[in-house]
Amino acid sequence: MTAPQSLIIATEANGSGMGRFAVELANALEAAGYPVTMVARAQPYPLSITRQVTISPPTALGGWRKMLGLARQSLAIAAAVLREAGPGRPLLLVHIAPTVPVSLAPIIAARLKRARIVLSLHDFYPHTLRFPRALRGLERWLYRVAYRCCDLVVTNNGAQSLRLSAEAKVPARQVRTLFHGPFVIVGLARDDRRDELRLLVFGSLRPNKRVLEAIRAVRQLRAEGVKVSLRIAGAPRREDAAYWARCAAEIPPGDPGFDIQPRFVADDDLAGVLSGVDAMLCPYVGFDSQSGVAVTGVSNAVPVIATAAARVAHVDLAAAPWPQVADAADAAAIVQAVRGFIAIPAHDRQAFAADLQRSFLAAAGWDTLAARMVEAMHELAFWP
Repeated sequence: MTAPQSLIIATEANGSGMGRFAVELANALEAAGYPVTMVARAQPYPLSITRQVTISPPTALGGWRKMLGLARQSLAIAAAVLREAGPGRPLLLVHIAPTVPVSLAPIIAARLKRARIVLSLHDFYPHTLRFPRALRGLERWLYRVAYRCCDLVVTNNGAQSLRLSAEAKVPARQVRTLFHGPFVIVGLARDDRRDELRLLVFGSLRPNKRVLEAIRAVRQLRAEGVKVSLRIAGAPRREDAAYWARCAAEIPPGDPGFDIQPRFVADDDLAGVLSGVDAMLCPYVGFDSQSGVAVTGVSNAVPVIATAAARVAHVDLAAAPWPQVADAADAAAIVQAVRGFIAIPAHDRQAFAADLQRSFLAAAGWDTLAARMVEAMHELAFWP
């Protein structure tokens, strides 16, 4: 195969799981011999690529000013794509920001330059739709139109791929089911001296992650005398502030069974947050994408207690010697899963998590993902 001139990777994500996804993939593509120009906000991860076009972030914290800033960001990325793209320089877009129709500007720019477009799809629709309720059908339609405008859509699981064909009418030959690469954390430490099980709820604090039910489950277990504690580390989005207030109200003041860190967790803090954790708690519902939290657990040999929605490609969480959370993901289901987890000796739990980590890192490395993505682009004749 003849190496292309270069690839353009564009994303509006910054410092989150999707931001790191874009950076890790860019580094892997560059290392494979495909020069990368990245169009994005400054990322808090090391980049080893040919060129970076840095986009200024929105400055307003909320309201219409923030939305205006996000719109300007989309237009700035589109302007960079107009400068950089061309028939021999495909655009890889990581995620469509939840500000349609303006966030579709990079796709329109790539089309104007006759560039081929790859979309790395994470969520089929945003967790929170932005349009007024009466217009949300239009909002969803815009996303489906965007998917059809792409030459290749890469998903993290088969359910998304089927949905692209059935719901968005994307031709099956333009869809590839690949996977999410690992998020390895340096400096993570275990603490085998504690006799209390420590669970972690991590990441964006929103209803479909069942944070409230996790709190209620741990309260019930502690009331029964079970030695278990819950660490909550992450931040609610502005639209989920009321939900998080409900969650916080159910945590008894001063209860040593709860370690609450409601904040954005920077990369430098990840090792501290995950150290000493016996399991990641992921009782998610309504997910059709890949949970970055579950990926983080598997990548670092931290056991995961989860619903089927928190699936991880190339490994089978359901093969664990402990039960997973039933799909109802209510407090009772979480209690039952945690009891089953506690019943398994710590050594056996950790041994399974280590085996899962080895399997995942061997099968789902970023270099493998980059190679599979390039292979799909060659199959669709992206380069002349």
